[in-house]
Amino acid sequence: MGTTKVGQSVEDLKINYEQSHAHWLHIELRLKQRYVLVAWLRLACFAGAFAIPFSLTQAWSLPFFIIFTLLFTGFLVLVWYANQIQQQRHYAHHRIELSAKELRCLGNNWTDELGGDELIEPEHEYAHDLDLFGKGSLFQFINRTSTNGGYLRLAIKLNSISFCSDNIKAGQAAVSELAELNEYRQHYYALGALVDEGNKKNRKIDLSRQPDLNFISNLTRVLIVSFLVVLLASVVFVSLGIWSSLIISYLFFAGLFISGSKLRRVNKVHSEVASLGNYLSRYAKLIQHVEETDFSSDYLKKVKDKLRTEGKSAGDVMKQLAGNIKLFDQRLNMMMSVVLNGFFLWDLIICIRLQLWYAKYGGQLSNWMDALHELEAMNSLATFSYNHPDYIFPEITDENVLEAEKLGHPLIPQSERVNNEFNITGKQRICVITGANMAGKSTFLRTVGVALVLAGNGCVVSAGRFRYKPMRFITNMR
Repeated sequence: MGTTKVGQSVEDLKINYEQSHAHWLHIELRLKQRYVLVAWLRLACFAGAFAIPFSLTQAWSLPFFIIFTLLFTGFLVLVWYANQIQQQRHYAHHRIELSAKELRCLGNNWTDELGGDELIEPEHEYAHDLDLFGKGSLFQFINRTSTNGGYLRLAIKLNSISFCSDNIKAGQAAVSELAELNEYRQHYYALGALVDEGNKKNRKIDLSRQPDLNFISNLTRVLIVSFLVVLLASVVFVSLGIWSSLIISYLFFAGLFISGSKLRRVNKVHSEVASLGNYLSRYAKLIQHVEETDFSSDYLKKVKDKLRTEGKSAGDVMKQLAGNIKLFDQRLNMMMSVVLNGFFLWDLIICIRLQLWYAKYGGQLSNWMDALHELEAMNSLATFSYNHPDYIFPEITDENVLEAEKLGHPLIPQSERVNNEFNITGKQRICVITGANMAGKSTFLRTVGVALVLAGNGCVVSAGRFRYKPMRFITNMR
């Protein structure tokens, strides 16, 4: 017999989500008040940095510079602190958004969520007939992903169920474990939403493509090292009065010439990686969140293990790339770019660092993302399980059977749902469903199909008992 989950009642779930919603609304209000206060303090420090030194001290004296430095430093610190508060406000907003969504789903008011209309495949073996995608679909009901990759991964799982008993049982163990980790799942959702892939600056990126850094040859490396050695020697000899200071000027223009000779290729590399900085640093936080969570199921452990490479955390490795890209972005300040490239060949040095990173880890980047998106898709299935404590995990068997008791469609409210019995056993191959028009024949067939889709993903089904052998099925209802 299928395994019944031990969980809360639906009323308890509603109370918990309402408390969570109120909690995060309160936090968001406090953060807003703090942000406004910091904004006024920031303005006061900025204005004071220019007004107070002139008013209280002699212009350009030592006290003048001390007061200016203290106030302007305070201004910069407050700018940083305001950015931190804003990030916390964004996080709180996503937690509020998620708890509100859960309350809408519990109240059967969920058909305005993302439905995945673009995912509809009329020629699919079963998805279109079972209304897996689109308005009022299963996908719309269970989707709790907040990244593009997780969204697509969940769709793939619904479109390609497993027929392997061992894989399904492993999925059941994973879903059961994740269902108990409610805070983990909600934190995961909010961190994923902070990636903000809808922002044009964080546009969808093909991580399998790597920037063309072949123009950084061994000769280029030798040239860069030679230039920096000569520059260092020149600084030493000029400071000792042995060489004329003009040599520094000549080297500065030589540095600009060397950097400029690769400018077109460097610009192309920067345009390809420019949006990756914030994108990867935020994904690194997701990896850190996963690493801080101890899983017991083999399935989740295997996925988690994919987020390590050579004994290192994939998150730390991602931060290295994100850090290099942020250093690369210094070129966006024209004055800074001229100084850094004239004296240090900055762009070329950063390109070398990128080249080394991609040579070592570039091929693994998309694999790490796949692992994160798999966990995110599993979180959606686990939330569906958590929100339906009366649903059961199917029993998997090697016998040619499909036995169901009190089988219902999960998208029909419980007060309106009609549950049915259904059995196909032994050598039975045909089952004829009869009834008047609009009597529910199609709904019943979709109920069986949706149950098989959920079961094939290791998820719970709306039934009192569900025992079956994993099987391929094809529908023809439209």
